[in-house]
Amino acid sequence: MLKELKSTENCSVIDLDVLNPINFIQISKGLAGIDKEDIVVVNCATPNELRVVDPKHGDKSPLDSIKNLLLAIRYLGIRKLIHFSTLQVYGKELSGNIYGSSAVNQDNPYARFHLTIENYLEVQTRSEGLQCKVLRASNVFGSDPANISRRLNLVPACFVESLLSSQSITLLSSGKQTRNFVSITDLSTQVILHANSFSESFEIDICHSNYYARILDIAQTCKSVYDETHSAVSKLDVRSEYPEFSNLFLLHGKFASSLESKIAVESRMRDVIGDLFFKLKG
Repeated sequence: MLKELKSTENCSVIDLDVLNPINFIQISKGLAGIDKEDIVVVNCATPNELRVVDPKHGDKSPLDSIKNLLLAIRYLGIRKLIHFSTLQVYGKELSGNIYGSSAVNQDNPYARFHLTIENYLEVQTRSEGLQCKVLRASNVFGSDPANISRRLNLVPACFVESLLSSQSITLLSSGKQTRNFVSITDLSTQVILHANSFSESFEIDICHSNYYARILDIAQTCKSVYDETHSAVSKLDVRSEYPEFSNLFLLHGKFASSLESKIAVESRMRDVIGDLFFKLKG
């Protein structure tokens, strides 16, 4: 997402590794003369599900990095923070209308992990007079080489990797589960809009797209792209009839009216899948 944000007009982006306090001093010098009210810290280091549920990849504590982040904000004198969370705090299989204020569902470790961070941020930002926006993102996709290795367990990268290694995709379910997929481009647009609209001390919103698809649909798209680009006939093995029906839901983010059309995001998904085949093969 940094690449997309850096290409935004009238927006300067500075990378900061909060795990290294030495960076605080260097960044502080670079911010000299800039009104702190014009600066927003965006926490892009949100752990994916693999880092949470797998001890080999997991964080020691969900609060470790957040405490360092708040330490950096205090040191730099910045008051505005955007933190990425996950749509899974509403549950794994969503249904109905979902708003930022909708009830959460702590039915899985990943949701509990992120809710712990959200609750901590709310307490800290309110008590310290900061402004924080928690953006609960749906399934983010892109083909940034820097992030591919950390997203191989996620759709669509996991399907692409499977096709490259075995010319097949295996679904242990029917694949009829519906998901919302948001591109890095759409996500970056929403970050900029949120960065320019702070009003409350603590706010929760949803970042999503107009593109809803079943897991099976994405698998079929990956298979189609593979077969076209490799002149091959791959296999899609669906091993279950369940769930029998797809879950239906509609997301309502604050800036839904600014999102790309479903057709545009669907086309972007196909392009990203093509890029992933090229980059993972190389």
